[in-house]
Amino acid sequence: MLLWLVLDIRKAAAMIGPTLLELGCVTNRPLNIMSWVFFSQALSALFGSSLGGFLADRYDCNITLLYCVTSVAIYLAIIPVCHVFGVMLAFFALLGVHMGVIDTVANSVLIKIHGKKVAPRLQSLHFFYGLGALVSLSSRNLSSERVHRRAFPEQHLWLVA
Repeated sequence: MLLWLVLDIRKAAAMIGPTLLELGCVTNRPLNIMSWVFFSQALSALFGSSLGGFLADRYDCNITLLYCVTSVAIYLAIIPVCHVFGVMLAFFALLGVHMGVIDTVANSVLIKIHGKKVAPRLQSLHFFYGLGALVSLSSRNLSSERVHRRAFPEQHLWLVA
């Protein structure tokens, strides 16, 4: 279950790159201004990872994961409809904090459960991080084709990689 959670979280994190231009159209901002979204989310994820260690030590990890996953789902639903860039940037920062907490708490849960035999589980967890990023590219391209009714010949280049 934890692996599917990580797959979905990485899928959501990797979705920012392909949708950055469309989010710029929503907020009427150029690409150089929209690139602050990456900085906002990355800096917030750093803070969230530190906060995740604190929360994993003091609170129930399952409740923490439930809260963070629910928050990520809400933020991902709100971000595309934000027409004010500052509000969108704040939601990306909150998204980064919660994703950082999920990363740290998921690792600590696996270590608490499996102890010294955690190595293959952590490897599979990090495999699902990468798989989520890969799947996000294909799902974004397929949804873009359906929404815009146009086909991009480069949409399946990820298969070659």
